[in-house]
Amino acid sequence: MIHPTARPGPRRPLAYRLGAGLALAGLLAGCAVTPKPLTAAELSKTADQNRVQVTANQEPVTAPIDLYEAMARALKYNLDYRVGLMQQAVKSRELNLATYDMLPQIVANASYYGRSNEAGASSLSLLSGTQSLEPSTSSQKNVFSGDLTASWDILDFGLSYVRAQQKADAVMVAVEERRKVSNRIIEDVRTAYYRAVSAQRLLDQLTSLQTSISTTLDNSEKLARRRTAADRADLPARADRDPDAGPVAVSRADDLEAAARRADEPRSRHPL
Repeated sequence: MIHPTARPGPRRPLAYRLGAGLALAGLLAGCAVTPKPLTAAELSKTADQNRVQVTANQEPVTAPIDLYEAMARALKYNLDYRVGLMQQAVKSRELNLATYDMLPQIVANASYYGRSNEAGASSLSLLSGTQSLEPSTSSQKNVFSGDLTASWDILDFGLSYVRAQQKADAVMVAVEERRKVSNRIIEDVRTAYYRAVSAQRLLDQLTSLQTSISTTLDNSEKLARRRTAADRADLPARADRDPDAGPVAVSRADDLEAAARRADEPRSRHPL
């Protein structure tokens, strides 16, 4: 008996296979992710937006600020303190997640199976080879199934307990870091506040002292000019009484006159 040979199916052209390969390569290349750095303009824009958001909700100053209000405003609007609060919140969330890991694991599965016709079957007799029963089915066309599995491992519980203890320590570290930042802020505010108060209280005293020094300098200049004029007028009488004392008196008068001229120069040369 001669069986007809099966004819081979039509072969796909080379161009088709080449196009499919190129399409696949292009798809794989398109799925590649390359990092793109931010430009200077984008970074500047982001910085400006963050600066506006930071100072947007600050309460305006409508009255003199005392020390405690200055401390409160510093703690409320300081960025380092805000970062400390956010870090503490993150560590607290991580501790909650680590605590949940100690609970038993529960896995739920659900599935659906359906077909368009009945899954029928028939049986044949091993002795006669004839059909022994009518075609029948033992399953439905649409089947829904689901299960719920709970598991708990003592080793996983021990590891989760140790990790939870580590997360708790991390929370305490975050709390101490935030407290350290707050103490530093309060110390800086206290120092700056008392410096400002001291400067305000000394401002009036410095103004009065500057006025007194100016008056003293004016009086000294007037006294020097009078003394120079008196020495000049007394030179002939001194020369008559003591011929040797004349040149000395002239030299002293010249020195006094030079001192008077220096005193008449602009006051900017005599800083307070």
